[in-house]
Amino acid sequence: MSIISKRIIAAAGAGVAALAAGTLAAAPAAAAPLPVQQVPAQGILSMGLGNWSGYAASIRIETTGRPGQVALSAPGGAACGRGAAGTLVRFDYTNLTTGRAGSGTVRPCTGPFSGPLKTTLHTGAGQIVGAINIVGSGGPWQIPGGATFGVPR
Repeated sequence: MSIISKRIIAAAGAGVAALAAGTLAAAPAAAAPLPVQQVPAQGILSMGLGNWSGYAASIRIETTGRPGQVALSAPGGAACGRGAAGTLVRFDYTNLTTGRAGSGTVRPCTGPFSGPLKTTLHTGAGQIVGAINIVGSGGPWQIPGGATFGVPR
C-alpha cells in the first residue's frame, strides 16, 4: 500500500470518527426496546353476560434517552377487540440495585378511555423486578404476572 493510500484512509477514518462524534453528541438517544423476561398476567375479560375472553397482559420497556428512566407500555393487540379496551395494566417494580420502588399504569388499547398508552418510570439504573397486574377488566379474575429487566446507566 502506498503512502498516499495510507494518508487517504487515515484522513477518511478521522473524518468519519469526527462526524460520528458530532452526530452522537448532537442527536438525542432514540428509544430502543429493552429485553424483558416475563410471565404475562392472565385474566378473563367480560364483554357482556356469557361472553368471556382470556387475556394475557405483557409489558414493553423502552429506553427514553435519559439515565435511569424507561418507558412502560402494554400493547393489547388482538385483545383490544375482545374486551381489553376498558382494561388497565399496572406494573409495580423494585430496583434490586438501589432499592427504589414504584409503579406505572397504562392502558393497552386506544380509545376514549382514561390512562396513557405509555408512561415513564423513574427506576434508576440496575436490575428491575416487578409484578404485572390487570386492573379494571370487567371481572375480578386475574392472576398476576412477573417481569425482570436491566436498566443501563
